[in-house]
Amino acid sequence: MTRDNTQIYNTYVRANLPAGMTYSRSKARYTTNEENFASYSEAESYQNYISKNGYTTDFVMEVLISNDGDSFTIPCRDIGTFNAVIDWGDGTTDTITAFDAAELQHNYVTAGTKTIKVSGTFPNINFNNGGDRAKLLGVMNLGIVGWENLKNAFYGCNNLDVFITGATDTHSVNELIGMLRNCESLVFAQLTTLNTTTCTNFRNMFKGCTSVKFLDVSSFSTRLSTDFNSMFESCTNLNDINGVEWFDIGSLNGPNDLNDFMTGVTIPTARYDDLLINWDAQAVTNGQTVNFGGSTYTGGGAAAAARASLIAGDGWVIADGGIA
Repeated sequence: MTRDNTQIYNTYVRANLPAGMTYSRSKARYTTNEENFASYSEAESYQNYISKNGYTTDFVMEVLISNDGDSFTIPCRDIGTFNAVIDWGDGTTDTITAFDAAELQHNYVTAGTKTIKVSGTFPNINFNNGGDRAKLLGVMNLGIVGWENLKNAFYGCNNLDVFITGATDTHSVNELIGMLRNCESLVFAQLTTLNTTTCTNFRNMFKGCTSVKFLDVSSFSTRLSTDFNSMFESCTNLNDINGVEWFDIGSLNGPNDLNDFMTGVTIPTARYDDLLINWDAQAVTNGQTVNFGGSTYTGGGAAAAARASLIAGDGWVIADGGIA
């Protein structure tokens, strides 16, 4: 599709949006069911899911059961109080009152894709690169279930291709370390409702998500974070991170809190320019070593001056793609 045809297509789409969907030109975002998306196709997919399944506050997962008689186990940590009901998507339910309850494992009579819904109080999930991680295909709604910890929650879920926070309550989560690490099939992540106001650590959050091309982290509050090490490292197909230029990095407290931040990633020059300017304007920790991948900046202007200021004035060591 040529540039002109793309513009014509987008104009047509925005003039003929389905009921319940709006487009903000100033924000360049589509909105449906109170969620924001960067593209029409993403918004349409979510709207279709909501239309089919209804709005929910449940934690909703889709898993693949390959063979009749196979089981699926939801892994949890000994953090928080559990009082939840799991609908396994085959007509059966279980009540969970402990992180190691036997009922967290379920045997399916028949194979197929199953939709699991968790309601009540369910403070954490912890695949942590083990267990039935390969069976998880999607998180369709993170849910309002009293989340307390998401450290390594979906780490290693290599077949997870969709992750939607949707309706959720993560205001008590203080660590997102490795939450989506090595989710190498992830192509769509909707994160705009992820409340990060109490989060102090984003280390490895998206590391190794090699298929995702766009992330919108513009809603993230990073004011309390002390660690962004390897946050986007090795996301080799990632070509834009909306909102990263506005990260508050004022709480960093050591020289290694940004190591490999975007190693292997290239974001647009205009966004990288804004990042350099905005970060230099903050009271930053001296001596940081940071890798911005292949990102390039505009020479001879404000971005170049900001980069030079971080290096000369704050003692930063910056690796990037150089002048555009």
